[in-house]
Amino acid sequence: YKVTVDRFAALGCDGIFTSDDLGHQQGPMMSPAIFEELYLPLYRDLISYVHQKGMHFWLHSCGDNTLLMDMLIDAGVDVFHPVQKGCMDMEQTAKRFGGRITFLAGVDVQHLLPEGTPQQVAQEIRWMKDTFRTPGGGLLLGAGNGIMPDSPLVNIEAALNEMCAG
Repeated sequence: YKVTVDRFAALGCDGIFTSDDLGHQQGPMMSPAIFEELYLPLYRDLISYVHQKGMHFWLHSCGDNTLLMDMLIDAGVDVFHPVQKGCMDMEQTAKRFGGRITFLAGVDVQHLLPEGTPQQVAQEIRWMKDTFRTPGGGLLLGAGNGIMPDSPLVNIEAALNEMCAG
């Protein structure tokens, strides 16, 4: 990883966006104690190295990562993606961790985009903005993961329009 970080730094990149799915639908894939023992030292080392290069560290991790969030923040994760709808309680996540990390809050690609109406999509994104915005920032918006092919184009357009609206 450090060789890759060096290459991105040499190119003038502002950050590293990596994926390491740590959660499943109802919690982390391992106990927090196992994460702390086996993975946290590796995260700390890599993220410190990324920060030394003047870059941000972005982590994608699907599922419910609530029990790992304090450790991920402690390790230095700058941006966390996606705060997966139906897995992590968005309001509690924003209240508990907001101001200490930036969220690339993910729009629900499992149900909302493929099954909702454009109005429901826009309403949900407005709610996400209200939920995750803090006075110092801390919110980016994007899809929770890959947009499913059965998502109506009008829903994708509604999502993009609302994301770009003030």
